[in-house]
Amino acid sequence: MSKSILAAALCAALLATPALAKSHGMIVSGGSAYDKVASTPADKIPALCTQIIADQNKSKQAMADAAQLLFNGQLMGQHCVKVDYVKAITLMQASGHTGEYNNLVHALRSRAESGNAIAVEAVKKLKL
Repeated sequence: MSKSILAAALCAALLATPALAKSHGMIVSGGSAYDKVASTPADKIPALCTQIIADQNKSKQAMADAAQLLFNGQLMGQHCVKVDYVKAITLMQASGHTGEYNNLVHALRSRAESGNAIAVEAVKKLKL
């Protein structure tokens, strides 16, 4: 099974099962840009990434979507935005998604502890 098919199947499972999504640190509620991911053709993923970033201030959910994208820098395995840990953490905190915020902080600290220079700098800047 190719990685893209596996990624699409995993994403579809996460979108279809909110309890499973929650256990993996991401709550997908109605209106999330991630609702569109499973049905988006691969060549349209960069445009969807651009739209997620453009819509980041439209709602709390849009902030959380943009934060996830900025933290990971990719959607469906396609790198489409530059990773920005500081903005991702700041947006997630502003979104009010406390569980996801805590998960991102934990992941950022882990990356910093493993020597990721960008994560080390972000932890310093965010004073985590």
